[in-house]
Amino acid sequence: MKTGFIPDGYTAEGFCAETDFYPAVHFQYRPCVGTEHYGFNAQQVALFKSEKPKDSEQARKNIATLLAKHLVSWDLLSPDGNPVEISLANLLRVEPNLSAKLYGIVMGYEPNDDEKPDEKKADLGN
Repeated sequence: MKTGFIPDGYTAEGFCAETDFYPAVHFQYRPCVGTEHYGFNAQQVALFKSEKPKDSEQARKNIATLLAKHLVSWDLLSPDGNPVEISLANLLRVEPNLSAKLYGIVMGYEPNDDEKPDEKKADLGN
């Protein structure tokens, strides 16, 4: 059911379809609420407008930190097939296009991708 209200502890299902850059990823997350959303955006805009490389790196760390806080589980695997733990260190190593997609969904900027029947996953495992 769609809702315009995000209760405390609400968990949503997310899906990023496979692309040339990354595999399909199923995940569960806690959507950002208004106060966090607007404060985070203001901070990020200031960092992205800066021409200092240090600020750009901080902006990436902020996104990884936000994702670490909001992602509950996912089925992302390492190149050797092992589950990737959701952590700040690992989120800083996620393929950039996937990181941007996850960020867009968690922040509410974009919807989940459409899922084909062969991409459905029963258990996220994390």
